[in-house]
Amino acid sequence: MVNMEKVAIICPIKDENTFIHKFFEYYKQHLDSNDIYILDFGSSEEYINDVINPNAIYLQTDVDILDAPGVFNEIKRHMVMLRNNGYDFVIPLDVDEILYYDGDGGLKGFLQGLTKSDNIITCRGYEVIHIPTLQEDLKRDEPWAPQIKYWYPDQRWYGKTLISRDQLDWVIGFHKYKIDNAIEKDWYVNNNLFLIHMHKIDFKTTIDRHQKWSSMTWSDETIENGYNYHYRMTEKQKIIDWYFEPILKNIIYEIPDVVKNNIKI
Repeated sequence: MVNMEKVAIICPIKDENTFIHKFFEYYKQHLDSNDIYILDFGSSEEYINDVINPNAIYLQTDVDILDAPGVFNEIKRHMVMLRNNGYDFVIPLDVDEILYYDGDGGLKGFLQGLTKSDNIITCRGYEVIHIPTLQEDLKRDEPWAPQIKYWYPDQRWYGKTLISRDQLDWVIGFHKYKIDNAIEKDWYVNNNLFLIHMHKIDFKTTIDRHQKWSSMTWSDETIENGYNYHYRMTEKQKIIDWYFEPILKNIIYEIPDVVKNNIKI
């Protein structure tokens, strides 16, 4: 019998209702619920009991979710804890991120195929974008994957090195990592492994969420260092401009059917 590497994912949330059900729907196809960890930053007791506990392992923290450096450090701390408890790989994911493997067995097959020789693996980063002049609004009660249409490659922000046997010196957000205090190049990209950012899956939903987040009180360190700036913009037009900026700066592609057909959400 082959001893497979032990893999967990960890995701930070607080009373999140936009993506969490699809997050569980997708990742429970590829991992056991006991290997899905939700790092909770103060959700209601009802949310914990009704949403988290039936689907994942609940981890509690007292850190404020509006403190970006604090959240980042808390995720890293729990990743070390999980490694110390026997996991070979601990993958940090945001609730709006889909880790997709384009190959036999999908993500489940990929994770089960990791071996002792695997160490650092970088994803190909893509962002889904809903273009309201070309698409209907997202029908949240219907399957999402058939409704998504456009995406663009974004290796800078979403080509993350999420799979590593050792704790890396990541920059905040896990977008890149450093060696000797210098940002490391993407030497270890697996061309079949995609990190698909679903944040902009629906225009109206995105704008509403950002207006809600911008009204909250972010930590001084978050503001002083410019972290999460897109969540802190208070003017609606600036949020809209931020939303459409990638369309002006990138080539937008139609998402291949093979990808949509294999993201079963």
